[in-house]
Amino acid sequence: SFRFIADTMVDACDTDSPLSLHWARVNPTGEGPSPSGRWGHSANWVLLGSGRQPTLILLGGFIDSHGQRLSDEIWGLDLRRVRWRLVAELPSWQAEREGWHCGMALHTSLLVGTRRVVVYGGRGADFRQTNALSVLDTATLSWFQPQTCGDIPSPRESHSAVMISTS
Repeated sequence: SFRFIADTMVDACDTDSPLSLHWARVNPTGEGPSPSGRWGHSANWVLLGSGRQPTLILLGGFIDSHGQRLSDEIWGLDLRRVRWRLVAELPSWQAEREGWHCGMALHTSLLVGTRRVVVYGGRGADFRQTNALSVLDTATLSWFQPQTCGDIPSPRESHSAVMISTS
C-alpha cells in the first residue's frame, strides 16, 4: 500500500569533510499549519522575502496517492525558527495559460543566482506534460515569464536540472 511521508528531514554536510553527511529529522515548532504529505514536488533553499530569511521552499506536488490531486501551494520552512508557513500559490497567469488551476507536479525547479527559482515542465491540471517556464523572485515573491531564445525543449516530467557557472 502507498503511504505519504509528511515528515521533514534535512541533510547537513560538514564543509571540512564533504563526504560526511548526516540526516536528521526536524520537528517544526508552533501550532500553525504545515504542508500535507506529497510526492512529485520540488524543494529549494533560498533567502526569502525582503528580510532575506533562510528558507526551504516546497513547490507543488501530488497530494494524494493516485496522482489525481495537485497542489498549487508554495510552502516555506523558516530555518531559523523551524516553522512552516504558506508562502504563495502558483501564479494565476500560468494557471490560465497552461490549465494549471489545480497546481503542478513532476516539474523541476532550480535556484539561479541568489533570488530566482526557475520552474520548468512537469504535469499540470490536465495531467499532460508541459514545457512551461516560469521564475519566482524570492525577494518580492512575484512570478514572471522570462523571454527565451532558441529551440524550446519538448514537454517533459520527472526530469532534473543543474546550474553550470560560466564564470
